[in-house]
Amino acid sequence: MLKKTKISIFKFGSIVAIAAMLLICYLSIPNLNKYEHNSAVLYDKDKNIIAYRLSFDDKFRFKTNIEDVDPLYIKMLLAAEDERFYYHLGVDPIAIIRAFFNNISGNSQQGASTIAMQVQKLLEKKERNIISKIKEAIGSVLMTLYYGREYMLNIYLTTAPFGSNIEGVKAASLMYFNHDARRLSPDEAALLVALPRLPEKIRPDKNPKLAKKYRDLVLHKAYQDGIIKQDVYLSAVNEHVPYTIKKPKQSAYHLLNLALTYTVQNEIYSFIDPNIQNILYDKGIEFKNYSRKKDDLGIVAIDNQKHTLSAYLGSKDRFINEYDMANALRSPGSALKPFVYALAFDRNIVFASSSIKDNQSSFGNWLPQNFDRDFKGQISIEDALTMSLNIPSLKLLEAIGPQSFVNTIDNGQDILNFKGKANVAIATGGLGIKLLDLANLYTSFVNQGKLEPLALFYVKEQSGIKTFYLNDITTTRNLFNDQAAIAVYNILTRTKRPIGFDPFNKTSFKTGTSYNFIDATSVGTKGNITIALRSGNTDASSNEPYTGFNRAAPILFSIFDKLNLQDNNFEISLYEKAAPFSLQNFYISDESYSKSSKQKSLKILHPNNNDIVYAIDNKVYLEIEGGIEPYSIFVNDKLTPFTDHFEVQTFGLYKIIVKDGADNAVTLELNIKLM
Repeated sequence: MLKKTKISIFKFGSIVAIAAMLLICYLSIPNLNKYEHNSAVLYDKDKNIIAYRLSFDDKFRFKTNIEDVDPLYIKMLLAAEDERFYYHLGVDPIAIIRAFFNNISGNSQQGASTIAMQVQKLLEKKERNIISKIKEAIGSVLMTLYYGREYMLNIYLTTAPFGSNIEGVKAASLMYFNHDARRLSPDEAALLVALPRLPEKIRPDKNPKLAKKYRDLVLHKAYQDGIIKQDVYLSAVNEHVPYTIKKPKQSAYHLLNLALTYTVQNEIYSFIDPNIQNILYDKGIEFKNYSRKKDDLGIVAIDNQKHTLSAYLGSKDRFINEYDMANALRSPGSALKPFVYALAFDRNIVFASSSIKDNQSSFGNWLPQNFDRDFKGQISIEDALTMSLNIPSLKLLEAIGPQSFVNTIDNGQDILNFKGKANVAIATGGLGIKLLDLANLYTSFVNQGKLEPLALFYVKEQSGIKTFYLNDITTTRNLFNDQAAIAVYNILTRTKRPIGFDPFNKTSFKTGTSYNFIDATSVGTKGNITIALRSGNTDASSNEPYTGFNRAAPILFSIFDKLNLQDNNFEISLYEKAAPFSLQNFYISDESYSKSSKQKSLKILHPNNNDIVYAIDNKVYLEIEGGIEPYSIFVNDKLTPFTDHFEVQTFGLYKIIVKDGADNAVTLELNIKLM
């Protein structure tokens, strides 16, 4: 009986010991939260960082792997911090013995801490005592066995401190040297090895002499170990250390904002071409120097062949405001007219040589004018497009059918963001469209009338690479036939060039100016690149006298000049040849444009002018009738994102303007109180 009791006690003791050991092991492994939650970073196609954000704990901490840094840095790091990194399992017994005898002799310059042990300290701050050291040793061995040496080194490269709120080698290289960590000079690599030892004390921007001293110790060790030669060592120790922390430009700041609406991943890879992106970024700076404060600029570029986003500029200066002109719903003005003509060709309504009458015509109760307030009379379809005349495009859209036009372009994807019953005002900018969508639509003219999915960026997941597409569209569809696409492309190469640029330049482009000169737009294609840009006041107020032609087009052409692309030379299309007899003249009775003449005038039924209105949940609803949808609501001259109500934050007097798709407008003033 006594023997059985002893065995039971032994088993129980063994279980308790094992449980205690497992608990100690569990408590010894630090939380990986810091390593796994880094700064959001956006890369271009060459893996250069073009935008970044602070991490959740307000650090510049960019995920860094071994392949992300110069091999010279890795050699120097291991020589200085963990010589037997590839031979031990997280704890180096030889280093511990050496450190013990060094302490006895009073030489404490070289400790026993390995990379794995330093990782324990970086991931979790602990009190410096014998218990914490034991836990670090256990955690180092367990993590090395479970994750492997390379993973431990990656954690160090990502989380090592470099002064201020900079963590990780990739971030440190950018902030101190203003370039990527994949290429480091010997003096730069040595400084980055030295800094984590005393990151605040030896910061080069605070204490350059001490930083140089520690850097030179690393260089000397590298020389002793044969990592660098004597001439390299002597040259490196004579180099100055950086005196400031730099904040590299974020050329694609707004694109990262956009990407973070698609994914929660922090490592985001784009298809951005750094050459094109830098040109756009410089254009933003140039525009800032001559534009008014609230006058902003958005530009996007698309690779027509790869169907990827090549460049993205959301604003001239993100520090002025974070408004993204490239992703905002704004009126395109006349920039959608080419699609009206392409569909008219596709449906055999007209040829380029067909004659159409440009005269005063009514569409319902709307009597539109041309931009120059003049009518050209009988004119060819080609000339009507190159001159961007309003009446011919409205007549063609009436023949196509406004709703059919919207259905063809949108295909259920809300590309045109048109709500309500479609009308001919679409052709002259009576809707909102994002610049990215507009640019992608224009690529169809060089892609045989096909609208291809536009790849924006991708992330790396355990299951593989996940690519994100504009509007989540992943299938190709035909907007119009290839001959219609070529016809429009060729005609747009013959439009008037902006002043100061080669009149024989074969860029295919179109401009647009929205109501009251609010936005100036220009979209063009040359070679394998399509570029769309838009300028205007961020508050949607008038920017007169700027138009798509005198404001946006010169910037577009200057970008193409810098890119030095080859022309696209398409053969004459079917629709550019002589029109068949039945299509030589486009004619619809003027009565057809007046069939909706009994349409009610635009009115605000409720509230009435000078009413006292109580805002419920900060919202004021309007009852609108008549006119041509969609409606636009301006509150104190600022466009709101809604078509039936607006939001207010404070009480007081407000001026409300409601405009319809035909630019008719009604105004009222309200005294608004909050509930």
